Amino acid sequence: MTKSSDERLRQGLEAIRVHVGQAEMEYIDEELARGPRLRYAPRLEMGSYDGTFRNKAEREKRNAIRGLILAGLVLGRIKDIDVTPTFRQELLDTPLEEIVRRMKRAFPFRAFSGRYSNLDAWDPANFTTPAHGVMSSYRFIVHGIMADASKVANREDYATKAEWDAALDKWDASIREIKKAGMNERLYVNFAAK
Repeated sequence: MTKSSDERLRQGLEAIRVHVGQAEMEYIDEELARGPRLRYAPRLEMGSYDGTFRNKAEREKRNAIRGLILAGLVLGRIKDIDVTPTFRQELLDTPLEEIVRRMKRAFPFRAFSGRYSNLDAWDPANFTTPAHGVMSSYRFIVHGIMADASKVANREDYATKAEWDAALDKWDASIREIKKAGMNERLYVNFAAK
């Protein structure tokens, strides 16, 4: 027994809702309503599995893969021709946690709650400068990234040099800085530069 196109799409949308969020699922559903629904449905086929003889964890993983593929197709991160049997098999061999991580990363960062489609208003093409803008219709962008480097670790908090070196390796050399304070070393990271 194979799934219908609508069943596959529903399962993909539900996986997006569960693992990413309601607003993201609604955005994908709205985009599907504009026409590509029937085009994307066959790409969500995962084989002849009908869900009766395998366990719940495997069904959840297959639906998460459907969600990842659906989000990638709608958001333009995956092309139709990329969804091959080999591609699907690679995803089936990937742990669920990694599939969920990739699905979340398919969506742009959302710093505020609310409608995902509201992000379009924040496209840089819609920005103006105070010199050229109309002051009655204005948006200001405020961010919380300090220009100065932030302290993230002290050498004395690590038992061995290998642990300290591992902490250093977490950060790209171009944005990290080590400062000495007496006999102690401190790791600072310039997040703004990143």
